[in-house]
Amino acid sequence: MSVPSKPHNYLQKWRRELITKDDPMHLHKTLGILCLISYIWRLGQWGPERDMGFATHPQFTLPTIFLHLLLNLSSFEFKLPPRRIDSGYRIWPEYRAHSLVFLCRSLATMLVTYYEQLYQKPPNNGMNLVIVLMTVAAADTGSRFTDHQSGFSRKLQVPNMVKYYFSVAQLWATAGVIYGIRRYSVHLLYCLIIQVNAFLMTLRRKNLAGHYLLVSVYGFLLVAGILTCTVELFLWDGWRAVLTFGIAANTASILRLAPRKLPLMDNKYLMWIFIAGLVSIMRQSFQETDKWMISLATISMVAMISLGFYNAKYGYGNSSSTTKDA
Repeated sequence: MSVPSKPHNYLQKWRRELITKDDPMHLHKTLGILCLISYIWRLGQWGPERDMGFATHPQFTLPTIFLHLLLNLSSFEFKLPPRRIDSGYRIWPEYRAHSLVFLCRSLATMLVTYYEQLYQKPPNNGMNLVIVLMTVAAADTGSRFTDHQSGFSRKLQVPNMVKYYFSVAQLWATAGVIYGIRRYSVHLLYCLIIQVNAFLMTLRRKNLAGHYLLVSVYGFLLVAGILTCTVELFLWDGWRAVLTFGIAANTASILRLAPRKLPLMDNKYLMWIFIAGLVSIMRQSFQETDKWMISLATISMVAMISLGFYNAKYGYGNSSSTTKDA
C-alpha cells in the first residue's frame, strides 16, 4: 500500500478543518468564494476612470455591498473560543464583532457615495463624521457584550514597532473615512483587508499556517491599502488632498497613541470630532501650493514616526492601540 504524499495530507487537513459541520448548508463558504470572485474582478477594474468597476457598472454597486455584508453576518453561525489565545493572531468573539462594525463603516461610506452620485448631490462630509462616531459607539457596544476584551494590536505577538504600525494603519483608515474621499476603490480595499484578516486569523486558529507568515500577509495588505488611498487621493484632488489627509491621519495617530494624552483627547469621540474640524479648516484654508502645508505635513510625519521609535523602545504601557481606537 502506497503512503499518501505530504502535499496530499496537507490538502486533506485544510479540507477537514475548513469544511465543518458548523456550516452545514455551506452558506459561509459560498459567500466567501463569491466575495473572492468579487474582489478579483474589482481589482482588475482598478483605474482613475473605472474606479474598480463602480463607475462603469453602477448597477452592481448595491449587490456588491450586500454580498460583502452577508459574508460577515454569516460568520456568526460559528462558535469561537470565548477568550483570545495568548499568541494573539486568532479570531475571538470581540474581534468578530469589531470586524463587522468596521466593515459596515466602509460599506456605509460607499452607500453615501452611491446616494450622492445617484441624485447628483454635493459631498456631505458631515455624514462621514456621523459614520465614524456611530462606528466607535458600535465597537464599544460590541466589546461590552463580549466576555473577553483584548486590543488587537496591543496584544499581538509581534515587535512593538509592528504593533505601532498596525495601530497607525487602523487610525489612518478612520482618518480616510473622515476626509471623505468619494472613491469606491479605497473603501472596497478596506473591506478586503478586514475580511481577509478575519480569514487569516481563522487559518491560524485552526493551525493551518504559521503565525509570522499570516501576520506578514496582513502587514502587506495594510501597505497596499495605504498606497492605494494615497494614489486615489492624488487622482481625486491632487496634492492638497494627500497633504490634508496626511496631516489629519498623523495628528490622530499622535493624539491616540502618545503615552500621555492631551486633555479630552483620550475620549475617542471628541478626538474624531476634533480631527473632522481640522480637516474642514484645512479644506477651506489650504491651497496646493502652500509651502507651510507641506511643512506641517512633514513635521506631523516626523513626529508620528518618532513616536513609533519611542513605543518600540518603551512599549505600549499607557497607549491605547486597540481595534476600538480606529
